[in-house]
Amino acid sequence: MMRDFSLWLGARDQRCPQRPLTSNDHQSVSIFALRKLEEFARASEDFRELERRAQRGSREKFQAAMAKVPNVPTVPEDDF
Repeated sequence: MMRDFSLWLGARDQRCPQRPLTSNDHQSVSIFALRKLEEFARASEDFRELERRAQRGSREKFQAAMAKVPNVPTVPEDDF
């Protein structure tokens, strides 16, 4: 789905209290967009780190670790 961002981009650096995304703290749209881009960049870096860690793992190591976990019933508080 393609959105028309021309209005949104044209409103950058302006206070937009009528816009729902920025009305709570009256931040400018460009600051809001910058924060969202930073959030996306951090999430992307975190995902790459998880992929690197997954490459180091192996099924055998996982099964060896799980073999050390005792096979006991769950406590009632953990049941759904």
